[in-house]
Amino acid sequence: MNLNPPDGEQGSSRAQVKGAPTVSLALLVVITAIPAITINIYLPSMPGLVKHFQTDIPTIQYALSLYLLGLATGQLAYGPISDRLGRRPVLLVGIALYCLGSLLCALAQGIDMFLVGRVLQATGGAAGMVLGRAMVRDVHDNARVASVLGYTVMITTVATAVAPIVGGTLDELFDWRAPFLFLTAIGLAVLLSCFIWAKETATLSRSPSGRMWSGYTQVLKRLSFWRFMLFSSLIIASYFTFIAGAPIVVIELWKFSPTSFGAYWMIGSLSYFIGSYMAGRFSEKLGTDGMLRIGTPIILVGAAALMTMLAIGPHHPLALFVPIGIVFIGSGVMQPSIMSSAINVDPGNIGSASGLLGCAQILFGVLAISLLGLFPTDEQIYFGMVCSGTLLVGVLFGIVLKR
Repeated sequence: MNLNPPDGEQGSSRAQVKGAPTVSLALLVVITAIPAITINIYLPSMPGLVKHFQTDIPTIQYALSLYLLGLATGQLAYGPISDRLGRRPVLLVGIALYCLGSLLCALAQGIDMFLVGRVLQATGGAAGMVLGRAMVRDVHDNARVASVLGYTVMITTVATAVAPIVGGTLDELFDWRAPFLFLTAIGLAVLLSCFIWAKETATLSRSPSGRMWSGYTQVLKRLSFWRFMLFSSLIIASYFTFIAGAPIVVIELWKFSPTSFGAYWMIGSLSYFIGSYMAGRFSEKLGTDGMLRIGTPIILVGAAALMTMLAIGPHHPLALFVPIGIVFIGSGVMQPSIMSSAINVDPGNIGSASGLLGCAQILFGVLAISLLGLFPTDEQIYFGMVCSGTLLVGVLFGIVLKR
């Protein structure tokens, strides 16, 4: 299956870069979805991990922070290396590391080994995130990248929506190890698929090895990159705050089951699906600024609703997932255009731009989770303040840097 969007949408024929190889949409979706699936599938197991390793909630949230740091540093390395050595070999190495990390998590006897496994998982999975975006840009022209990313994210959202349900079910039927064994099996299947079907899409850089990292300097000189990077990263920071705090609020504070949490998670995933479909359908026609004009007010309404519901109640998952669903619609509308604009700032350094963007997104997520950890875990209003506050700051950066 090609990366072209469905229904023969206008412009698909001219969207393909002349002479570029086609890329399997199914394979692209899988490699880009792996890191998100890996986060979501173990969310219902977080309280169980606290009990098994005889630790506390901040330590398990620290495992999430380490995972995000691994994603950040991995993307920072994979970008320029793939510009020089090619997407395919770097992707294969990354997926192999992911498999090793997943297995270590499943076999961990203590929290230290579990944390090592999470870092390896993240470092390997980062290859799919950064190279997935780069491969889209390799084979499609500028006008089409946001649309293709929108459709890709839309399909990816389905997989990440199912992940907490699968994780919660495996946790209740077996124990917390089962989701990580499941991820190991998926990783091995993806590794074999990439070895057989993944094609090289990059036009390799011939710059001296000592200048391999110079692409970062070129990208960072562009003010437009800073605008899109900061806006996108703060939206992502809100999302990571949500995934770190939502299980604690719903399962620990409000006493709902892990399976129920996974079911309500579908609201957020469906919302992001809707937003991503809108991005795929209208991004090429309306452009980046047009999609921002649609998505920004939606995000602000959702952020305000989240704070209101957490402040006045009721203590029910719908009070959390309905407002965040509104936020996810706005985010789904905007993010593909923001990301495509960021990675398009310098056609000669696509991998470097993609790596920088991904690294910044994750680092902002880690900072937001760390900020969340400074507040008491027995009061949901602090969670809402961080989750909504990052969205507001992101919107302000987008407006100020544009002007």
